[in-house]
Amino acid sequence: MKTVTFYNIFGTSKAKTEKAILVLNDAGTEQAWVPLRVAEVKFIGKDYKVKVTVPDWFFRKISWVPATDFKPKSAPTNPYIGQDVGNLLEEEMVLNEIGGPAVAKKLQLIREALDLAKELA
Repeated sequence: MKTVTFYNIFGTSKAKTEKAILVLNDAGTEQAWVPLRVAEVKFIGKDYKVKVTVPDWFFRKISWVPATDFKPKSAPTNPYIGQDVGNLLEEEMVLNEIGGPAVAKKLQLIREALDLAKELA
């Protein structure tokens, strides 16, 4: 039985559907999803190089689409982020007035959350 081999894996499926890998053709211009049930995957060297082999009968059934460049998703905007920070500042003020060792951990967590909000803004 003849097999076809790919050396470029572009991604893996994370959906609740059948497990598959996204492969690129040799020219790197087209991509296709290959189910793991028909693919044989082997690591062939350092730096996580991979060899993916599929049967010839399956290769003829692959529908190739033009390869797309990976673009990370933009960070979602939260219209309530200002209110969240305001609520944290108010809670920090109240806990500072209460004082004592019982609220020290809560104050530390609030300050860390406020610092993180400043970095993300």
